[in-house]
Formats: sequence, structure tokens, C-alpha cells
Amino acid sequence: MSFSHNPFGHHPFGHGGGISGNAGIQDLAYNLLIGGSTGQMIGYVEQGEAISTRLGLRIYQFIIDSIRREDKHAAFFLKRYLDGPQAVWNQMEDKIQEIKTLWDYENIDGRFLPLLQTIVGWTGKFEQIPAKLDEETLRRLIAVSIPLWQQRGPEEAIEGLLELTTQAQARIWNWFDFRWVLGETGMGVEHQGTDPWIIDGTGGVDEYTSNLRIVDDGNLDHELVKLVVGVMRACGETFEITYLAFMDLFDTDYDTENWDVMLGEMIVSNGTATMDDSSKQELAVINKAGSTLWEDYVAYWRLKGNPISPSGEFGCGFYSDEYALHGYRIALNIAANTLNLYRVVAGSAALIISQSFSAHGTLCPDVYYSIRAQASPEGVQNRLKIYIDADEIINILDNSYVSGALTLWHSADATLVVDEVEMIQLPSSTETVGA
Repeated sequence: MSFSHNPFGHHPFGHGGGISGNAGIQDLAYNLLIGGSTGQMIGYVEQGEAISTRLGLRIYQFIIDSIRREDKHAAFFLKRYLDGPQAVWNQMEDKIQEIKTLWDYENIDGRFLPLLQTIVGWTGKFEQIPAKLDEETLRRLIAVSIPLWQQRGPEEAIEGLLELTTQAQARIWNWFDFRWVLGETGMGVEHQGTDPWIIDGTGGVDEYTSNLRIVDDGNLDHELVKLVVGVMRACGETFEITYLAFMDLFDTDYDTENWDVMLGEMIVSNGTATMDDSSKQELAVINKAGSTLWEDYVAYWRLKGNPISPSGEFGCGFYSDEYALHGYRIALNIAANTLNLYRVVAGSAALIISQSFSAHGTLCPDVYYSIRAQASPEGVQNRLKIYIDADEIINILDNSYVSGALTLWHSADATLVVDEVEMIQLPSSTETVGA
């Protein structure tokens, strides 16, 4: 048998009959083959070498040689006939090439986001969460999903997911925090201004109950909050959710967005807001929309101060106007060991009542205290209750002001440091996510 005749009209190994080098080797359908090279192997590309990942084939190159020969004599009729399928082929190949961009969650076509959210675990009952998100938020969720699943359970992960999906400020008190507040840990720590009022709405304190406090500006999706808590909490744990009207934990350095500083300067750093110019009075007021209309609420400040002289005082205020020229002012006087309540009119403060703290201990400089003020209507007046570390110090009726914002303040010869402020509208709004 002779092999000298080649029905395709040329040597099967290409021109020259060799197999080395890059001599234009073709397969039986006339497609050029890539020449041999020690640098071209899977998983290895030489420095500076660019290799196209596209197939680069024309669909009619798959037609057998005899038809292709006839087509050459018919002015490429078959080629034109197959241009339609070729366009479909190109579209399919384009889609194949898009697969490698799926992890580009910032720029991926929005149509592919449901596929990507499925890949990172938001399937089944968990689909309810991404279904509530806009496209931009969904992209952020996809971006953090892998570490999120790895960290599922701790308070930081729950708070982080809530902030991502709702853009609302949140914090969690767990069962250990409650026992710390109640002095049941036996660790001999100082109280340092943690308010026991946080446990009022929990219906009991045990190792399976935590309290989530989250700001509701009127647009918060409560159902989304409960879904996030349900997905992220530890198995068998109950969460009581308390919705706040305002909270500032000062957890972003240099961020004073929530406050208008009327006198002096406020410096936010390392989780605290500091007003430390003791040469003069310093004053800041909340600037949130509608805050001057807040009424019937409980406000909480965790703060400490350092008087330079016996006359130096520091504290906070409530029911204030937008310029802090009118409202109530609460002041700790370390030297006298008293809690003073002032009425501010046109910027001038007049003492309403001064109450000794001696029955509860001695006020000290540079020690955190919780100050809680509750203002609620009672008849034609307001019932004003002021607490320090849950001890009621002042309880009076007054009708000077009926609504307003919160303030921070210190007199000359004193400084002030605050690390938390929150306000809860009354009656408070709470929900439970059971075990």
C-alpha cells in the first residue's frame, strides 16, 4: 500500500513535512495549530507573553473539505449562509468569556448578581435578605459574604451585617454585659457609667438573651433587621431588639456629623468625643433633622469630666433648641458632690434644683458616669427624672420646655469626655427574635 497520495492535496503535517518549529501546521480542516514550545504549557506563561483565550474559530471551518471546495467556486455562498449562526456563535463565546469576570462584583452586569449571590451562599431561606437590598448594597454583601459566614455568631459580625444592609447604627449587649451591669460577675470592676436601664425591656436576664439596640430614623426595615439577626445569631439565642431614635458611639475618628459645635471644639478620636479647652465654656447640640421637636423620651449619656477649680462643672442637656440657647442643662459638680439641673434662657443658665449625691457615694473626676434623663408629660407639665448610674437623683415637675434636642456641655475650668449618647422615644419600640 502506498502512502504517497494525499487526498487533501498536501502533507498532513504541513508544508515541509516537519513537526518542529512554527511552520504553519494545520489540522485536517485547515486550522492552524499552535507550534510546540517549552514555554507554552498549562499553568505557565513566559514573562511578557500574551496568549489570547478566545477560540478564534469560524463556524464554517468545521464543514468538511469537499463542501468547502465547492463553496470556493460559488463565491463563498456557504460562508454567507452561515454568517447568522456565526453571530450566535460569537455571542455564546462572549458569554463564555464573561465567566472569568463573575468575581468582579463591582463591575459585573447586574443580571448576573443573583448567580453570584447563590455562589456565595445566599440561597434557600437566606434569599430573603438579598431580595430586600438595592443593587449597590447587594454588591457589598457579596463582597463580604465569605468572611461573613466564617464569623457568623459574634456580636461584631451581626453589627457589621446590620450596618451594611440597613446603614443604621447598632450595638449589642449580651448576657455577660448584663451581668457586668448588675454587678454579678464578681470581678470587682468599677461600674464606669454603664446604664442598667438597658435590661429593662429584656424580660429577664440569662445566658441565652441579648439586646440589640438599633437606630430607626423612620425608614428602617424592621423585617430586614429581624432576618439578619435570625441568620447571624448563635443557635438557640434570643434577641430583644430595641429601636432608638438616636445613637452616637463616636466610633469614626473626626466625625462630628451629628453635632453642631456652638462654642469651642469637639474632637472625635478612639471612640470618644472630647471637649478639653478649660479656659472657656464649650457646647455642642445634636443637629439631626427634627431633633428640636423630640418629646417624651429617655436620653442617656456616658461621660466623664475633670474640673480644674471648685466651680468647674460638666454634663449634658435635653429639650434644647437648635442653638442651645434654651433648654435644660444637667451638670455634675465634683467639688460639691452634687447634681445640678439648670434652666437655660437666651444662653443664660438659672439653677432649678441642686441635689446631693452623698447618699449614693462620691463623684470623682475622670470616672465615667451614666446620666439618664426622662422627660414625659404629666398633666400640663413635664415629669423630669435624672439618674446617675441608675440611682434616681432628681424627680420634679416643670413646664419650661416641652421638646428639644440633646446637648453636651462643660463650663470654664472643666473638661468633658463622652463615649456614648442615645435617645429612646417613649413608649419604646421593641421586638423579639426567639430561639
